Amino acid sequence: IDRFAKDSGRKVKSLATMEKVIDSSIDAFFANGGATLKSTSAYFRSLDFDDTVPRGKAEGVFRKVLAHKKVSVSESRLLEDYLMTRVLTALARNKKPIQFHTGNQQNWNTVANSNPLGLNNLLVTGKWWDVKFVLLHGGYPYSREAITMVRYFPNCYLDLAWMVLFSPSAAENVLGEAL
Repeated sequence: IDRFAKDSGRKVKSLATMEKVIDSSIDAFFANGGATLKSTSAYFRSLDFDDTVPRGKAEGVFRKVLAHKKVSVSESRLLEDYLMTRVLTALARNKKPIQFHTGNQQNWNTVANSNPLGLNNLLVTGKWWDVKFVLLHGGYPYSREAITMVRYFPNCYLDLAWMVLFSPSAAENVLGEAL
């Protein structure tokens, strides 16, 4: 939060301010020619975001973060889920896509975090039809799951970026299966 606020040039003292920073930063990014946002959430958590977190719960956790108090993993997830909902809302308003890192992990991260099926919770609600979900790296090694998501959700797209570098044969198989 501190880094994001510093990058935006604004002092964040409340969740309301953070929401304004998110909205204005995303709107400005796209107004200046930006094409998409990328989520690397799978490097530190699973992709099963909950878009029903009440603002009040997120605000309580946010106050603890600002006060540099210890935040539990479950509290952190509440805030992350709420903030992702805010990002998705801005993307929907701008009718822009979001790329989700799926599959291949780096730096010894938990591979299961990157399973694209975690995004099913967001996609099945229908709230985010104006947002294109791009599944990077073909979801490998969860490629069949990624293909299934793309098959069932018309706002979900498969991107094989980097996949051909870490497994050319898997990339070829996934492309064939996807087609």
